[in-house]
Amino acid sequence: MRDRLLGVRAIRWAVGRPVLAVGLVAVVARAATAAVLNLMASMAFAPDAVQYLAIAEAASSGWLDSLWQGYGASLYGSTRFFSAQIAVLFEFVGPYRAIGQSVAVLYGVVTAVAVTSVALRVVRPAFALGAGLLVAILPSQVLWSSVVLRESAIWALLAVAAVLLERASGRVDRIRLALVGVGAACVYIHLLHLREQTAFLMLWAAVAALVLGVGRIGSRLFVVALVLVVAPLAVDRTVGELGFLAQSMDRLGTVRTYMAMGAESAIAEPEPVDREPVYSVVDDGFSSDSVAATSVPPTTVSFGDSDGGVEAVDEGAAGSRTPSAGDVLDRELNETERGQKFVIDLEGRAVAVHNELSASLEAFPRGLVAVTLRPFPWEDSSTWKRTLAGLESSFWFSLYCLAALGCWARRRDFAPIAYPSILIGVLLASAAVTQGNLGTAFRHRGQLLWALAILSAAGLQWWVDRARQGRTCERG
Repeated sequence: MRDRLLGVRAIRWAVGRPVLAVGLVAVVARAATAAVLNLMASMAFAPDAVQYLAIAEAASSGWLDSLWQGYGASLYGSTRFFSAQIAVLFEFVGPYRAIGQSVAVLYGVVTAVAVTSVALRVVRPAFALGAGLLVAILPSQVLWSSVVLRESAIWALLAVAAVLLERASGRVDRIRLALVGVGAACVYIHLLHLREQTAFLMLWAAVAALVLGVGRIGSRLFVVALVLVVAPLAVDRTVGELGFLAQSMDRLGTVRTYMAMGAESAIAEPEPVDREPVYSVVDDGFSSDSVAATSVPPTTVSFGDSDGGVEAVDEGAAGSRTPSAGDVLDRELNETERGQKFVIDLEGRAVAVHNELSASLEAFPRGLVAVTLRPFPWEDSSTWKRTLAGLESSFWFSLYCLAALGCWARRRDFAPIAYPSILIGVLLASAAVTQGNLGTAFRHRGQLLWALAILSAAGLQWWVDRARQGRTCERG
């Protein structure tokens, strides 16, 4: 009986202080996971973490420009918001894996806390607590924010933008509206140094949310214009990121191809092309059929750790990792005499690229299923990671259903949930035509969870309330 009373008191305390409760749970879950992974000294869960540790150590030691023949500096620049923080900490504390993990843990906790804060403005405290706990303890969220990956920083920025935009969804004064616009612009700029395509999508989702807010339409349009013009120009981008959009639309097939290269779980197998003399599409110069593979040279990086030092081989540099979508947009395409565009994979083979609109439309259904639901539990479970991912994937379907129900339930008061709803839609559409393998698709799915948690809480609250009303009517 005493244990039951303590449990009831704990639940009441958590419901009364949902933000604090979720923060504590998120910290404990991630710190414990990070400590176990660190003691295991294994990169099996996230081989890419080696690269972030390597470039952070190189930056703190002053030899970044010579790392991997320039690829290290390029990766550092494209992930500066995350990598630079680790590099600074390395300078003061030393190159320890736990330092990098602590940065990822921090952003994972921020994401969970931000979700709870937004949910409190949308649903009752008990359901807001549930939304925050979902983000705090879902296995994939805990894992990706307990290893040295940029994912949790991306989630945190997207969720922080939701906190800001929700505060401007109702009738607010011009000063608050302007401050929210500045905050959204700052989030966009930081995201540019994490994942360009997510920054572009966040920018336009934020703009749509601002426009859909209640009241002061003139002031809202003025703030929107400033965000679309000033923020991109301040970082040498085009107005509204239209340049990035045009470049991306012309190279969706290139992204899919690179993402499928060397992947055991490729969504569509790369199509080989006969190695003929080729013309470079970018430079219009002739080259022989001995075109070199656009790869990152293998390297061995040593960085300190709590066990006295860890010697790690960079698997991405060795060829098991394909370039990110942001990198792919700048890669050179080749073309056969018959007009077939192709790229050279990390093993020197020619692989066809289809950038036509029809090819992207054909890839959309398969890509959408992959990024939302796969791997299914009954699929090939040749590796333990795919088995675990398949078990979690079965849970995501219920989240999509509840989130859709939440959008429908809040259709007459859509402004507070406009940003997460729109962002889910554009992120899914973008991922469906760019993802090339299940591993990356599953990891990028994590960008959706914070938004799905908020909308699912709204859907669940509506369903519970309707069920209670039904029981009340029956009794009456």
